[in-house]
Amino acid sequence: MPIETPQPPEDAVEAVRASIARRAPRGRGLRGLRARGPGASVSAPQRVFTVGLDALAGESRIEDSAHATGWRFLVEEAREPVAAAEVHDETGATVPAQVTEGQFVKSTAEGLRAAEAHPSVEKATFELRTLRAPALNLVALWLHSPDAEDLFMPLEPAPAPFEAGHTYTEGEFGQLSATLAAESLERHRNAEHPDELGA
Repeated sequence: MPIETPQPPEDAVEAVRASIARRAPRGRGLRGLRARGPGASVSAPQRVFTVGLDALAGESRIEDSAHATGWRFLVEEAREPVAAAEVHDETGATVPAQVTEGQFVKSTAEGLRAAEAHPSVEKATFELRTLRAPALNLVALWLHSPDAEDLFMPLEPAPAPFEAGHTYTEGEFGQLSATLAAESLERHRNAEHPDELGA
């Protein structure tokens, strides 16, 4: 089955289009858009969810602990992804979309192709999302399904032991991220409470 994409609000799409239009004429940043800015299109809308360390380290499912924070899109030219753009819920169209290029965009496109070829996708309906765990510097494509186990694909660069581009089941992803979150929380606690000798 094809992976479903949610319907983003029109102001989020307009914020992305406006940012692209502003960048292209100045010859700044987007290589493909510099040459043929008007031909750029916005695709693959993804609801962005953010999750904190405490939630990851706990026993809650990611679906229950992650909070929707924005929208992310791929910017394509001649059907090739050249950038990614993100709009935050709290600012909406009042602030230009964040437009980025590089390995992160390539990793997203490759992750989408891998997701579409995953055997589970042939058997159930999945919605495309993005999950962020800022404290771990972890960003992953999140395929959410009401009828099957969710799938996660960390994007480049992924923190060890995650492998960028690899598809993890919800159980695998949850276990690894919980371990990383617990280790990070422990480091923070130790840094905030040094022993009496100042070690």
